[in-house]
Amino acid sequence: MDAKVNRSPLSVDDAAEPWDQVRGAFGGSRSKLDRHLWRSYISRFFMGFSVVMIAFAVAWPFLPRRYEATTTIILHPTDPESSSDSAQYMRQPLDESAIQSEIDQISSPTLAAAVLAQHSLAADPEFNGGWRNWFGLRTTSESDLRQNLLNRLSVSKGRRSYTVKFGFTSSSPAKAAALTDALLKAYLADQLARKRRTIDHHTAWLSERVDLLRAKSDASQAALKDFLVQSGLIDTGATISLERELSTLSNEAALARSRTTEAQSRADALSELQKAGKLDSAPEVLASPFIQKLKEKMAGAKSAVSPVDIPQRAIEQLIAAESDRLVRAMKTEASTSMERELALQRAIKTIREEMIRRQHSELHLTELRRDAESGRKALDTALVRLAGQTARASSVIPHVDILTPPEEPTRPAFPNLLLGILGSLIAGCLAGAAMVWRPLSNWAHRLSAHSGR
Repeated sequence: MDAKVNRSPLSVDDAAEPWDQVRGAFGGSRSKLDRHLWRSYISRFFMGFSVVMIAFAVAWPFLPRRYEATTTIILHPTDPESSSDSAQYMRQPLDESAIQSEIDQISSPTLAAAVLAQHSLAADPEFNGGWRNWFGLRTTSESDLRQNLLNRLSVSKGRRSYTVKFGFTSSSPAKAAALTDALLKAYLADQLARKRRTIDHHTAWLSERVDLLRAKSDASQAALKDFLVQSGLIDTGATISLERELSTLSNEAALARSRTTEAQSRADALSELQKAGKLDSAPEVLASPFIQKLKEKMAGAKSAVSPVDIPQRAIEQLIAAESDRLVRAMKTEASTSMERELALQRAIKTIREEMIRRQHSELHLTELRRDAESGRKALDTALVRLAGQTARASSVIPHVDILTPPEEPTRPAFPNLLLGILGSLIAGCLAGAAMVWRPLSNWAHRLSAHSGR
C-alpha cells in the first residue's frame, strides 16, 4: 500500500496503472487528485520557464553588441534656375526614380571603397575575416571588404518625403559613427564632383558654341561689308541721285514725246498739203521769212513791165524749193524728236533697272543684316551663359541638407533588451509547456478511458 502511495501519479510508468488504484492512493477523492496533478504541472512548467529565463540572464551580458550610427539628409532639386535660363535641363526632378538613384549612389561600391581607404578597414578584424585572416586561412579581397562593409550599411527613404536615412552598424559605437560620417562626406564630395563634371561638360560645350558663333558672326559681318561695297549700296546718296535723275529724265521724256507728236503731226500735214499741191497755203510756208521776201520780190517783178517772165519763174522755183526744204525740215525735226524720246526712254529704263537692282540688293542687304544681327545676339547670349556658367562652377555646393549628423550611439541596436525579454518570456512559456505536455496528454487519455467504462 505504501509503495503505491509513494509512486507519482504523473510518472510515465503509470500509463497502464488502473484508475481505481490511483484513486485508492488518494483516498478516493477525485478533487484532491486534481489539485495534486495541477500543482505538479505548474511546478514543471515553472521549472522549464525558469531554466530559460536563467539562461537568458546568464547569456545576456555575453551577447555581441551591434551599434548603429545614422544620419538623415534632405534631398532637394539641383541648380534651381529661373525659367528664362537655358540651363534648365540641369535641374534634377525629385521623383521616385531620382531619389532611388541617390540611394543607389549612397550604397555604391565607389563610396564604399572611399570609406575603406579612409579607415583602413583591411586591417580591421570585424571586416577582414578575423582570426582566419591572421592565420592565413582566408585572404579577404577588396571586393569582399566592400561587400562586408555594405552588409553593415542600411539606407532607407522617408515615407512621402525627400529625406534619406543611412548609417553603419558596428561593434564599436565610435567606429559606427566614424564610418557613417565618412560615408556622408564621401557622398557629398561625390555629388560635388558629379555636379562639377556636369558643369565642366556644359562649359566646354558653351565654349565651343561661342567659338562657332563668333566665327559665324565674323563671317556674317565680313559678307555684309563686302556686299555693301560690291553692290554700291555703301554710297547712300546714289539712290537719291538716281531718283532725281529719273524725275528729270521723265519730265524731258514727256516734253520730247509731246514735241515728237507735234512735229510728226505738222510733218504729216505738210506732206498731205504737198501731195495736194496746196503747200503754199501751209502756215509754216506762209510764216517763213525767206518765202515772204521771195514773194515780195515776185510781187515787184510782176509790177515791172517785161516781155519775159524769167525772174518770176525763178522766184517761184525758189519758193517751191524752200517749201520742200520746210517739209523735209519738219520731218527731220519729227525724226529727231522721236530719236531723243527713244534715247530718253532708254536712259529712263537704264536708271529704273539700276534702281530695281539696288532695291534687290537692299533686300539682300536686309537679310544679311538680319543674319548678322541674329548671329551677334546669339553670340552675346552664349557669352552671357558662359560667364554665368563660370560663376556657377566657382560657387557649386551640394544640394543636400543634413538634418541630423551622425553621432555615437549610446544604446546598441542589437540585442534589444525589450525584444530579448519578450523573446525569453515566449521561449520560457514554450519550454514550460513542453515540460508538462506529455503528462497532461497521458492524464487526458486516462480520463477519457475511465469515462468510457
